[in-house]
Parts: sequence; C-alpha cells; structure tokens
Amino acid sequence: EGTVFEVFENPKENYTKTLLASVPKLGEMYDKKYPEPMPLVGVEGQKIQPIPGTEEKLLEVSNLVTRFPVKGGILRRTVANVHAVEDVSFTINKGQILILDNLVNGETQLSKSERKIASIVLSNPSRVINQSISALSEEANVSLPTVNRFCKKLGFDGYPSFKIQIAQELSTTNRMLIDRFNVDKDTPDLVKRVMSDIQSTVVSVGQNLNPDSIDKATAMLASAKSITFFGLGGSGPVALDAQHKFFRFGIPVVAHTDYINQRMIVSMMNADDILVLISFTGRTAEIVKTAKVAKSNGVKTIALTSKDSPLAKLADVVLHIHAPLENNLHIPMTSRLAHLAIIDILSATVSACFGNNMDLKKDQVIENLEKTRV
Repeated sequence: EGTVFEVFENPKENYTKTLLASVPKLGEMYDKKYPEPMPLVGVEGQKIQPIPGTEEKLLEVSNLVTRFPVKGGILRRTVANVHAVEDVSFTINKGQILILDNLVNGETQLSKSERKIASIVLSNPSRVINQSISALSEEANVSLPTVNRFCKKLGFDGYPSFKIQIAQELSTTNRMLIDRFNVDKDTPDLVKRVMSDIQSTVVSVGQNLNPDSIDKATAMLASAKSITFFGLGGSGPVALDAQHKFFRFGIPVVAHTDYINQRMIVSMMNADDILVLISFTGRTAEIVKTAKVAKSNGVKTIALTSKDSPLAKLADVVLHIHAPLENNLHIPMTSRLAHLAIIDILSATVSACFGNNMDLKKDQVIENLEKTRV
C-alpha cells in the first residue's frame, strides 16, 4: 500500500520485490536470453537476481500483431494504423517456488522426520548450505536416505541441487526477500512488529469477510442440534476458545484437537449436527480426510480456512481470510488471531439471533460465575 513512489522506492512485500526483480529495463534484453540483475530503487549497491523459472509453460504467444486505427476527415474514416505491436512472440513459464517460503507455508506435506530437517533449514539456512549431507542428517537425527527423500519431495535431484537453491535465495542480492525469517533483536522494534501484525490482521478480517457467508454460518449454528469444533496444531487452541464461547448458548458444544478422537466423533455425527473445521492452510491431510467423512455422512460443515484449499472445497460454508504464516515460534501467528476474531464475530451474530432469551441465559451464567470467585 502507498503511492507509486513509496512502493517502488522501498518495497516491503516479497511479491513486489520479486516482481521488480523479474522486470527487465528498457533495451537491456537486446540479444540476451535473460535480463541483467536489476537494482532496487532506493537501495544503494543491492541487486536482486531474477528468480529462475521452470519448463512448465503458462502462456505462449506467437506472431502477435496489435494495431490501432487512426480516424480522420469529416466522415471519421480510418486513414492510418498505429503499429503498437508487430509480429511479437513470447512464452511465459511458471516461476520457481522459493524453497524457504515453501517450508514456512507448509505447501509440501512432510513426514515427522522430514519436518526435523525443515526446522533446521529454517532456523539457520546459511549454515545448511555449508553442511554435508551426513552433517545435516546427524544434526536432525535422521538417516541419509531421509535427507535425500526430503530434497526430492521439494523437487530437487538431490542434496547438492537443494543447497544451490538455498544459496541463491540467501545471496546478498536476494537477502531482502527473506527479511521475515529474521527476528528483530531490539525489544521496542519487536513489540512494534507484533502489535502491527495484530492490528493489520484484525483490520483485514473486518474488511474481507463475506457477510453472506457469515449469515449462512450464523443460521446453521443457531439452529444446530449440536456444534463440534475441530482443530489440529496451532488451530487447536482456536477450537477450544470456540467451545468456551458457544457453550453459553445452551447448545451442546464440544471441541476436539486430537485426530483419532475427531475421526471417531465425526463417524457418529449426522445431518442435525454442525461441524466447524479450523485450518489456516486447509491442506492438512488429517483434517481434509475428516471433512470427507463428514460430507459422506451428510454433516453440515463450516470451514475457517484458506480460499480454494482442499478443505474449502469440501465445506458447505467457507469463512476465509488471507494472513501470512510466520515461521518464528515467538511471534503470534496472524492466522490464529484472524480465526479467533472470526469466532468472536460468529459468537456475536449467533447471540443476536437468540435476542432476549440470550440475555436471560447470560445473566444466569454471570450469576453462577460470581459464586466461584473469592
């Protein structure tokens, strides 16, 4: 966000930086296959290498011709043509995914042993590029074949090519692309960063939630025979928070954060029950499998997840937000904050549905709660 000058003088988003890096300057592509590294405006002495592409073609254009007619005279007839594009051919290939982004966002499903390797890579990627495969396997306490499988799962022939890619992403020219992998050392800056993330996340939820989806989810929850919340990993506390809020409506509510329990519970649910599935990526295999079981049993589902994810495609109602995942465990995950905000919104809208009856129940809850205090 900001003016054109502000964005291009000192871009902050990874996407913008990568986009700037991939755009050749006027005339620099003459008789060259690839553009020269492009300096970022306003950052002296630093350049960003173009992100390497793949062989997968997204768009191929051949012999493109674009001409604009020039009209003149009393009858406004076409008297000439401006040749804007003349016989131009080009191909757009799919870009290569940054491996560090892949590992942070969980785009590739990894086994428990492979996640140990990923954790070491993310904690200190610059050290990994100087490690041998045996040193990395020993540090992660996994076998050498596990390291090779990890690299191949990410699309590499082996460990050497994996290290080359990490080195490219960590080069001084690309260092600005991974600023968010570094933790601020200064306490005031860290506090400011955390509070800024919280504020922007809450504002984003308010601006981007679909009111129609909220209305549909509210109607489903208010008329439910029972409500069940499922969440795994970082989404587990959100499910428990939802249970704490929704039990006050007098509807049977339960939250489960264990996969085995979730599979057993969903097998016994039916069309009168409402299942709320919470997963930021919507790609966690266990939660997706659970959603499939729910769908086969006719259970109505609400998903708090990413748009167009496998989980979103299985749910009856989707409440999605866009928030970047943080790889640093000391920084609150913005996705968790967003989902907590959505739970609060649903709690308020369901409460509004019950009207005066809800006020009576609330008074009873407050009265009983006071008796538990010293």
